[in-house]
Amino acid sequence: MGRNEGMGKLTTTSAKNERSNRVSVFVTLLMSYLVILLIPVIVFWGLYTQIERIMIENANNSNMALIEQAKQVVDSRLDEMHLISRNITSHPRLDALLKASSPQNGTENYNYYTFMQEMQRYRNSSSFITDFYVYLRESDTVLSPSLKTTSSVLFSDIYGYEKLTFQQYQTDVLHGVHFNRYLPVTEVGKGLNQKRMLTYMQTLPFGEKANPKGALVMLIEERQIAGLLDEIVKTNHGTIYIKDASGQVILSAGES
Repeated sequence: MGRNEGMGKLTTTSAKNERSNRVSVFVTLLMSYLVILLIPVIVFWGLYTQIERIMIENANNSNMALIEQAKQVVDSRLDEMHLISRNITSHPRLDALLKASSPQNGTENYNYYTFMQEMQRYRNSSSFITDFYVYLRESDTVLSPSLKTTSSVLFSDIYGYEKLTFQQYQTDVLHGVHFNRYLPVTEVGKGLNQKRMLTYMQTLPFGEKANPKGALVMLIEERQIAGLLDEIVKTNHGTIYIKDASGQVILSAGES
């Protein structure tokens, strides 16, 4: 009996050791397979992360290059407008026109005519500007390359603002103090001639802060600027916002 019991215990212990060895071998093999499977996954994830980072960096660099290119194009056209503004505000005939009152005599009417001819020459030099005019406060006269009128007629019949009353237009546009100031794009004009315009304003005489005697107003169609930004907008399916020096958004292009 004693011997048989000893043999039973030995057999049981051997069986347990054999099962333990088999489990140990299985776990070792399983771990080996898992390691073999995980290595390419880890390598692929590392490569994917790196490729994604490089692609994002390349896209950002490409976007910045397009934005810089668009900025240079828009700035060059605005510089063109500022040059015309400087030529008009420094014109030798302008001071006399700003001081003239109503009614005008023959000499003053001749000065108006010759000044309008000069304005036409400036207008012909730029396809970027839709139109512009000079407001003379003392005589309530508006001169453009093609017409001479009063501020009330200009507002009611030609270049009225959808979101401004005539009184607001006088206060904010004609009588205000401006230095290279912009009004955000809005509807300007009447009837079929109404268009979305960006408005540029400059006080006359140039640099006057206490007692403005007039204003130079330039109008630029929104599509003139938006057209310069089409490429970057279409490429990125986004929106570009243009701000003035004070941070005010004056125009946007692309998806809203």
